[in-house]
Amino acid sequence: MKSKSVLIIGLGNISVGYDLIDDFSVLTHARAFSEDLRFKLVGGVDLSPRKRARFEKIYQLPSFHEINTAVSTLKPNLIVVATPTDSHLATIISIFESGTPEAILCEKPLSYKLNEAISIVELCETKECRLYVNFFRRVEPGIDKVRRRIKDGRIASPIKGVVWYSKGVANSGSHFIDILQNMFGKVSEIQLINVGRYFEKVDPEPDFQLNFEKGKVIFLASSSENFFFNEFKIVTPNGILRYEMGGSKIYWQGITNDVLFETYKTPDRQLKNLSGDFSRIQKYVAQALFQELSGDKTELCTGREALETQKILTKIQEMNFE
Repeated sequence: MKSKSVLIIGLGNISVGYDLIDDFSVLTHARAFSEDLRFKLVGGVDLSPRKRARFEKIYQLPSFHEINTAVSTLKPNLIVVATPTDSHLATIISIFESGTPEAILCEKPLSYKLNEAISIVELCETKECRLYVNFFRRVEPGIDKVRRRIKDGRIASPIKGVVWYSKGVANSGSHFIDILQNMFGKVSEIQLINVGRYFEKVDPEPDFQLNFEKGKVIFLASSSENFFFNEFKIVTPNGILRYEMGGSKIYWQGITNDVLFETYKTPDRQLKNLSGDFSRIQKYVAQALFQELSGDKTELCTGREALETQKILTKIQEMNFE
């Protein structure tokens, strides 16, 4: 298959910045697509002259101020939408004014508003353009190990768990809502525990409980000004799943006989390492995208699947206003 050309709209941290720390990590769209020979990164778009200059210097590729100019000039097969969340719909409308890419990879969440998220999905379907959302944890190798264990019963149900999230339920908590639905089934009930505050006056940070098909999980917001804290712990009938440091560390803690009390069973002191390759997470997103465009189904989140998470976010936000 001929390589797919890629245009990135929005040249901030997730597109360029996060990979400036070293030459090994693949945490950004630009590095992921520039290093994958099945794709050809052809340019970028941003309103900021500084960000455009940085992109041009690193990747020796053209950048543009206007979306329409970039799309009509470069005619990319794939477009990454990494603009601020509240501009996603306007960005995608601008894309289709000047061309029809084969696929769009949009940053999460699709929008802060459900009606806008629905409009994005329906617009892409009308234009026969595949839409994917960058809930990248779905395609990370460590999570794949966890999914296999859930499927074959090595991680049993029902489950009970606790998630800690920082920087808003839409910005950060949505990652965990999506991946837990992917592993433990759709959400059937939402219970608000505490309204909490708003992150940057836009994104709510409530405490709440979600009931999944295979169990219940409580979400607790942490204060990001103290430190960033994203992780979860899931207790199952046969052990404990520990998802730590944002997902860079994943452990399974089985059950063993207590050394002091014969009738007791306790969590094993020995942890099985299920960690994957989180420092190169966007590499796996690019790989999954190529598989999808080649006709193979992956765990990469589609626009329709992202709407399920969007509906939950909307219900949580509505509860905050009650």
